Amino acid sequence: VVRFTGGGLTSADGVGFILSTQLPSTKNIQRITSVFANRTGRICVRANSEVVRSGVDIRPIEIGDMVSVIVDLEQSIAQFTVWAMDGTPPSTAIFDFGSALKRLRLRMPMVPRRNCGYFACVIKAAGVSVQLLS
Repeated sequence: VVRFTGGGLTSADGVGFILSTQLPSTKNIQRITSVFANRTGRICVRANSEVVRSGVDIRPIEIGDMVSVIVDLEQSIAQFTVWAMDGTPPSTAIFDFGSALKRLRLRMPMVPRRNCGYFACVIKAAGVSVQLLS
């Protein structure tokens, strides 16, 4: 769980899971494979420079919100939840990223075949701060 605590979020900011067998991740976001939710709440899969936007979303992420990502690597699904700072009910969405990765692998053989990786929070804008929670 992460909480965005300050600054101004951009559409490139978000929370997700990078699919990789190596640490650290490249600093070039266009060279990773990931499943993520961006600031607007849209859940996407990235394979290098290609981004596939799903029809699944959560409420837009705002400063003060807490966001969790639960990934089931065996089933290739990710659950994203946003708890709003204003106390409104949480917004949760489950996304089957496995089928999106299969389609991408047909066109891009370099997309990782092993489902393993790590949590990531992407921040593009200077001045944005986050707090890592349990």
